[in-house]
Amino acid sequence: MLTRAGSEGLAAGVVAARLAIAPSALSFHLARLRHAGLITSRRAGQRIIYRVRYARMEAVLAFMTEHCCADSANACSPVCKRAERVDSAPASNAG
Repeated sequence: MLTRAGSEGLAAGVVAARLAIAPSALSFHLARLRHAGLITSRRAGQRIIYRVRYARMEAVLAFMTEHCCADSANACSPVCKRAERVDSAPASNAG
């Protein structure tokens, strides 16, 4: 939901209402995401607006894709196998 919201982010109350969860439960999860550096928060009047730190999220996804099934290639998902093929494909000289 925060990813889709873009750089404007969403107020915590909006997120809680859309997910139909108690604000205290949401606060717990948002705090963990913030501590991990995946989201930021800012105060706007009485509301707290949360938004994704896209560069950090991309770094996590890149790390996970790069190290996908490094210790167990047989258990690798099709997504990781596709990523391996793309990464190992020879560079094209078209241009």
